[in-house]
Amino acid sequence: MTRIPAASDTANTAFALVGGLQQRFVAGLTALARDRGAAQGFSEVAWLRDEGRHGGGVRFETADGPLFGRGSVNVSQVHYDDMPDKRLGSANAISTIIHPVHPLAPSVHIHVSWTEMKDGTGYWRIMADLNPSHENPAHTERFLAALKAAAPAQFDAAKAQGERYFYIPVLGRHRGVAHFYLEGYHTDDAAADLALATACRRRDVPTLPAVVESMLDPAEEAARAVRTDRATLLEDGRDVALELRRLVHGDLCGMFDGPTTEGLDLAAPLVVLDLSALYDPPALGILMACATAWLQAALARQAAARLAGAANGSVGSGHVLVVVDEAWAVLANVRVQ
Repeated sequence: MTRIPAASDTANTAFALVGGLQQRFVAGLTALARDRGAAQGFSEVAWLRDEGRHGGGVRFETADGPLFGRGSVNVSQVHYDDMPDKRLGSANAISTIIHPVHPLAPSVHIHVSWTEMKDGTGYWRIMADLNPSHENPAHTERFLAALKAAAPAQFDAAKAQGERYFYIPVLGRHRGVAHFYLEGYHTDDAAADLALATACRRRDVPTLPAVVESMLDPAEEAARAVRTDRATLLEDGRDVALELRRLVHGDLCGMFDGPTTEGLDLAAPLVVLDLSALYDPPALGILMACATAWLQAALARQAAARLAGAANGSVGSGHVLVVVDEAWAVLANVRVQ
């Protein structure tokens, strides 16, 4: 028996998105456990709805390990294409629950889903909450900052809705310390809505080690998403993965293998990336090329947000100048031109 996919291309695009997020989560958590010297992996469990006729999903789970007391990363696509009496066309979702063993490490819950009706209408639901037993204000700030960077125009409303949703009246308090909840979200621009969901997912495991881990040990679901098998996907990406691995474990490690520096404000009047510590080494050209590409991508996202805001009269436009000093270091290295 195999899972029959939904007939809707939009639904399958959403399913590929949540499947990619699942791959990043599992790879990042596995790499974290390995780096902490904890031999704790995730077991893959596939399941089918009505023997695959109405879809199914894949769950990666772990429990009672040295790092995670319990963890589940579940992706599903359930559809009713053959049942004309149902209004619901399909539901495509990822639900993630991670409960660390250490009492100072916060539990995290994340849900992203696309629900589509048979008349073609649909909506996104994006939820996330941070739930520590002992709050670390720096962790709370970083969690909220990542969500705000991913969804700047929607952040305030989603945060307020999350605080209402996660409030427990009988206890007089919230579940957790940071909340984000976009319910029934859709606009007239389906591509922009998908881009928002993609941005939110990419803020969850943003480091290069997770990318390398995924390429050197691809999940079966990742191979199915691009209509190939795991061995072929591994072979196709191996050369790129080994080059990227230099930035994680090789001679270029320490430059791009961690999260973006906390507190970096690209909206400030002046932002300087100081690369003077690597003025002489041959790695300077590579560092400048990567840093400039990252900066331009970040500024492009901000520009798109400003234009969207200007269109509805909420945010003004502006100009940004990017100056690359000592650009000869990039041009002198043929490999990074």
